[in-house]
Amino acid sequence: MWVELALLCVVWAVFRLLPACLKPPGFDSDAHFYFYRQLKKTGQSPFAGVPTNVVHSNEAKLPLLWHWLLTLAPFELTYAFCKYINALIELVFCLAVYLLLSILMIDNYAFWVVMLYLTTPLWFSTLAIGPRIVGFTPRLSCEILLSTFFLLVTLGDSIPLYVSLSLLTLIAFVTILSFKFGLQAIVFISGLYALMTFDVTPAVAIMIAAVLANWVSGGYFFDAFRNQVEHLIWYFNMVRRGEGAISQRNAMRAFPVYEPNQAKRFIAGAMNSLFVSNSYTIVLLKLPVLMVLLGFYIATLMTPEAALLSTGAFFVVLSAAFIFLLTSSRLFLFLGEAERYLNCIALLICVELVNYCIAYGQTYLLYLLTVYGVAIFVLEYLLYPKLTGQSVMVKDAKDDLTVLNWLANHRGSLTLLLYPYHAATGLWRILGRTEHKLVFCFNLNKAFAERFESRYAATYPFTNLQKIDEMADDFGLNCVVIDKSKLPGNVDFSARWQRVDMQCENYLILVEQGI
Repeated sequence: MWVELALLCVVWAVFRLLPACLKPPGFDSDAHFYFYRQLKKTGQSPFAGVPTNVVHSNEAKLPLLWHWLLTLAPFELTYAFCKYINALIELVFCLAVYLLLSILMIDNYAFWVVMLYLTTPLWFSTLAIGPRIVGFTPRLSCEILLSTFFLLVTLGDSIPLYVSLSLLTLIAFVTILSFKFGLQAIVFISGLYALMTFDVTPAVAIMIAAVLANWVSGGYFFDAFRNQVEHLIWYFNMVRRGEGAISQRNAMRAFPVYEPNQAKRFIAGAMNSLFVSNSYTIVLLKLPVLMVLLGFYIATLMTPEAALLSTGAFFVVLSAAFIFLLTSSRLFLFLGEAERYLNCIALLICVELVNYCIAYGQTYLLYLLTVYGVAIFVLEYLLYPKLTGQSVMVKDAKDDLTVLNWLANHRGSLTLLLYPYHAATGLWRILGRTEHKLVFCFNLNKAFAERFESRYAATYPFTNLQKIDEMADDFGLNCVVIDKSKLPGNVDFSARWQRVDMQCENYLILVEQGI
């Protein structure tokens, strides 16, 4: 047991801790860390909304229970440490799963469940739109809770109904008050599962949790839910118009075209297309455990043992797979990365696969899947950086930090526009490091939101630069930070604006005369 534990800890250090060391937090991490800091600083309830320094903004009404729970720690998380939080949460989860399964199951069962979980590429890869390990986001915690939720669903009559219903309600309660995506996943997968099996226990647990959540939060839950629906509608319209990178997801035309003497560039582009931007190839290449499990299901259906598939586990996996296919279609791209719905049954997939491999004497598959995971890890962290010319250790760009430090040290308050919103380390990092007001298109009060959308908005994450004089008159804009590589060629700036003289190749900084 101790040897297995030691080996699993080494694998965790390589497949979870090392990626966290090599990659900096991103735009989403900065947003979540900002909300955490605001809650920690004010000591407020997670059900009061978070004030932000966004121009004409309302308090951000988001599911913030996860952030608030972290504020209960007797120390404050630093920005440098926050990127390790998910790797540490993963360690605790893996140890808990191993110890529990070691007590309940036969030898090596627990070891292989955790080993598969750690070495499956989809769950360690940072070649992704939103990596689950790197950074300070609640994504991993959401997937862990939902993996536990759906594993409990499959236990059926093996535990008393009042016990399972209580546990499911508790997990659903924490989920819907903490994670926007978690609310979608738990409702969609549970709803489809109930239709397939007529087992309404998880659906009942979710409904009880929703009523309790709204009561405990004093109505805040439904306010946050309404905001989420409005955001999804905005996202749907953006995808429908073909705007944003997400609208090109799963499109074959996004695959690079081979050009002579450009082999490295082609391979890097192909890897990016296959591993990052196409949900179907992502699952085929990065989730082999699901492919093998589906193979077992199909093989079993063709035998007299097909009745064994009339189990909760089979229908949960089938439900999640159907939701994956649905959200991979263009019409439903706005519901988030499709593969994330499969992440929410990660533990169940591993448990089911180990069950089948042991039952049918196919344990060699467990070794092959582990070796495959190691190969993909080497491909991602050694070969891909060489092909792209990137360093294995990714750091914030020097110019980004130069602009951030200039803003942090600037005397007086600025009303700042970033072009795009991710420029110069991004809007959320700047909000956290400075007292400046920033222009953003979300969470605005209704009257200003309509005015902003009609006058100044452009394709996200950009704003109409030709309107900066009007923005200055309207709400006091007096500073613009522009990524030169994104600067349209047809924009002229009036004499109202002066350039800041700074050793910074990638950014143009404009301030109003007299600032």
